[in-house]
Amino acid sequence: MRQLRRLLPCVLTALLVLLIGCRSEPKTFNISGTVTFKGKPVPAGEIRFDPDAAKQFDAMQGYAAIKDGEFDTSKDGRGIVPGPYVIRILAFDGKPAREFPLGRPMRSEYELRDTLDPEKGTLTIVIPPEGAIP
Repeated sequence: MRQLRRLLPCVLTALLVLLIGCRSEPKTFNISGTVTFKGKPVPAGEIRFDPDAAKQFDAMQGYAAIKDGEFDTSKDGRGIVPGPYVIRILAFDGKPAREFPLGRPMRSEYELRDTLDPEKGTLTIVIPPEGAIP
């Protein structure tokens, strides 16, 4: 009986470790695409995929660098899980300066909302001029 009491904490700890280790996380997928502004590829920038809190969607943020109008979370970023996102884009002219490593901003941050899933693995984003209604 005494040996059983000594063994019980070890068995319970092992079971707890197994249960924690078996918890499955949602499967992520990568997303890529193009970003243009005034008909030309955005030279440099950042794109972030923020879970849409207004739709009570809770997930990790995805992101990617924009280079020559293209982005790919599998190369310079982090993939996402399926769901509704607020997509935020910072576009720069690609001419580095002291205070602007990616160049000067082409306009203020552009934001759009979309529900993303693996079937929508590529996006074509056209940033409207400042003040334009998309």
